Amino acid sequence: MKRIIFFTIFLLSACGHDKEYIPVKKITIGFSQCTMVDKWREIMVMEMKRELSFYNNYNIDFIVKDAGDDNNKQIEDINDLVSRHIDILIVSANEAKQLTPTVEEVFNKGIPVILIDRKINSPSYTAFVGADNLGIGREAGYFAIELLKGKGKILEITGLTGSTPAIERSSGFKEIIKNYPAISIEKSIEGRWLEDRTLKITDSLFYTFNDFDLVFAHNDFMARAAAYSSRKHKLKPYIIGIDGLNTEDGGVSMVLNGTIDGTILYPSGGDKAIQLAMEILTGKPYETTINLNTFRIDNTNARTIWLQGAEIGSQQGKIDKLNYKINNMSSILKKRDTLLFLTTSVIILLFFVVGTIYFLFRQKNRLSKALTLKNKMINQQYKIISSQRDDSINLLMLAEEAKENKLRLFTDISHEFRTAVTLIMTPLDDLIKSTENSGLKNKLEIIRKNAGRLNKLSDSILRFRNIDENKYKPVFNGANFIGFLNEIVEIYREKANGKKITVMTDLPPYLYVDFDAAMMEKILCNLLSNAIKYTKPEGKVTVAVKNENAKILISIEDNGIGIPSKDIPYIFNRFYKAENSKMSNESEGVGVGLAITKELVQLHGGIINVTSFEGSGSVFTLTIPQFNKNTTEDPEDISIKYPSTLRQEILPEKDKVILVVEDNPDLLKLISGQLEYYYSVITASNGLEGLEITRKKIPSLIVSDIMMPVMDGLQMCRQIKNDSSTCHIPVILLTALDSQDFTIKGFEIGADAYLTKPYNENLLLTHIRNLLLSRKKIIDSYCPSSFFQDIFKTRETSDQDFIKKCLDVIYDNAESEDFGLDNLADKMTMSRSSLYRKIRIACNIRPVDFIKKARLNYSAKLLMSKNLHINEIAWRSGFSDPKYFSKCFYQEFGCYPKKYAQEFKSTSNQIAEN
Repeated sequence: MKRIIFFTIFLLSACGHDKEYIPVKKITIGFSQCTMVDKWREIMVMEMKRELSFYNNYNIDFIVKDAGDDNNKQIEDINDLVSRHIDILIVSANEAKQLTPTVEEVFNKGIPVILIDRKINSPSYTAFVGADNLGIGREAGYFAIELLKGKGKILEITGLTGSTPAIERSSGFKEIIKNYPAISIEKSIEGRWLEDRTLKITDSLFYTFNDFDLVFAHNDFMARAAAYSSRKHKLKPYIIGIDGLNTEDGGVSMVLNGTIDGTILYPSGGDKAIQLAMEILTGKPYETTINLNTFRIDNTNARTIWLQGAEIGSQQGKIDKLNYKINNMSSILKKRDTLLFLTTSVIILLFFVVGTIYFLFRQKNRLSKALTLKNKMINQQYKIISSQRDDSINLLMLAEEAKENKLRLFTDISHEFRTAVTLIMTPLDDLIKSTENSGLKNKLEIIRKNAGRLNKLSDSILRFRNIDENKYKPVFNGANFIGFLNEIVEIYREKANGKKITVMTDLPPYLYVDFDAAMMEKILCNLLSNAIKYTKPEGKVTVAVKNENAKILISIEDNGIGIPSKDIPYIFNRFYKAENSKMSNESEGVGVGLAITKELVQLHGGIINVTSFEGSGSVFTLTIPQFNKNTTEDPEDISIKYPSTLRQEILPEKDKVILVVEDNPDLLKLISGQLEYYYSVITASNGLEGLEITRKKIPSLIVSDIMMPVMDGLQMCRQIKNDSSTCHIPVILLTALDSQDFTIKGFEIGADAYLTKPYNENLLLTHIRNLLLSRKKIIDSYCPSSFFQDIFKTRETSDQDFIKKCLDVIYDNAESEDFGLDNLADKMTMSRSSLYRKIRIACNIRPVDFIKKARLNYSAKLLMSKNLHINEIAWRSGFSDPKYFSKCFYQEFGCYPKKYAQEFKSTSNQIAEN
């Protein structure tokens, strides 16, 4: 029965569709027209509607709004179209300035915007359709020159002053006319595109003003008004218009009947706008700017254009009739398809209902029998499950009681620990104060630190129950995690040395992490303690840290006794101990260390894993997030301080002058205090003062705030980087403006680093050191010779530019042994005597010695950047005799080339390691 029903449904569904069903997409297109007062804009809308008739596969709702030449009305129209959820907006802006904000707002909402005929004062639109109004103005200018034969006076009648066509047509026309002094534009009036308005103005104007030979109107209708007024006042000027509509009262007809002398074709582009809109909405490639073709129409071609237009209009009428018939046929076909589909669906539904009723009737009888049998089985299973549930509840109560007893035991032990630690620490503090033996004091400090840690461990046991009940919350602080980890490793290194175990580290020099110091100390101490406990003498423990995708990977690896594979799944369970743990010579624990460690790691938002093989050691890997959104900004919440480490990493360089620019006196004092240990510091309270100090004292580096009175940091940085005498100075922008936009803007104007407040002192000092070091490497790579370095430091900017240009020429010709003063003078386009005097004044040495030092400077650059043999470097530097080259090199640099290269490589490796 089911097979018969399925086969019948299949046949009916196949018969119900004679063609593939194509879903019709609903599209809403909104068009805001600046005005519909003239025929040209009516034709634009007519072309749009005609073009839409070719898109039968889409359900298109085309909404046209007429602003009536009113900016406020057009803004209201556009907002109304947006409220109707249009898919695309086509707009011809009445005036660019007033409509720009509204069109930008629509574009920023993600609605595509097509500008037609008129633009706005912003690039915030999708595409533009229109003729080149600037080019049209130029063509009108050339036309006027031909009519006037290079001499005459012009009256210009413009469109709406604020509209882009009026602006561009006038600009293009004036651009051509200004090249002919005998032609002048005597007067310009605003017709606002309207024939009636223009007629009133010209009728009144021509009573007092008639000294003109040609009228240039921005459209044909204003041109016709000027022609009527001219005839009324018995004037016979040449008249040029724009639009060239091929209609009964359009520009072509005006030329044919002699009303005007010529016009410039300006297509409306309505069809192009619809084509472009459909390409955008259907995801097809499209052009962002469509320039419509235009040309001049005068008495030589007007009749031809009129006849062509008539023929096209006839053909277009036939096409419109065909489209009408096609649309009617499509409507009939759609109705037929809909009726056929509904009929087929009803038949299929009836068969389905009949089949379903029959199937359900049979299933009902089967289910009734099955349910009776299952009810008996369920009753039996319920009795068994009830009994098991009661047993499970009893076991759970026993387990909870045992757990509570264990926790109570650890709590009591922890209290005893605290009492013992107190008795140890009190006399220990007295001993530390009384002893003068530095070695003994160091050992006592180690005992004191570990006694304190023992006290903290007892506190952690008291918090065990809070961890279980999710009451133990981490407090995150941002700090250098590497310094924190090194302190913990040093504590356990003493213990490892006692067992002859080597503790190694693989750590980056600095790593900022948001972490709970107390929680992380317990985690790391537990893992390090276990690693040392289960590693035999002469063994090795390695601590490594990596930073991958804002995740911190901490691994603690040992080559100790390892963990049996069968115990690995359970080692993080409370009170669980591996079988081979008794192999350790140290006293065994109670099996809670790793359990607490895992729970603390999870509270920290991380995970912990172990890889181990019995007899070959274990690797515990801890993964935690680098950043946490709940990080406290209170520096008192964290006990990690690293001033001594910083002073070891960054050596003072008092010859380097740092300019600090900050308007807040307290912060200025704080930053200066942090830097003056390492560098000479000068200060300024605003950007203008900082700029003046920079130009006078040329500091080595500048640290500046952004938001300051008088002149902000961005303006100061821009002027520093645009000044050839100060552009080499590195600038670090230090500000509270934590924004990507400000960061990008800072780098665009040339800032070398960008730090946000509250800043990290280590990070600021590291940036300063690296920027100064990179500037030194740049100078050294260009001028290894101390002679040239001194010149570039002490000479005027003009002398520096001259010397640099000379060096570049010598470097380009370094391989030529014969390259001398005459050749250098030719390349510098100077006479030999002028070049000689210039080098003597700028460098205070003979030119021949200058060229020799330049060759040696070039050879030093090759030694630093190329892995070449000494003989080849000598040859490339213009020395044919390697022995003579080595002698000269020694006189210039105080060492031979080979040793110079070795020392440079050694220094580079040290810098890379730091």
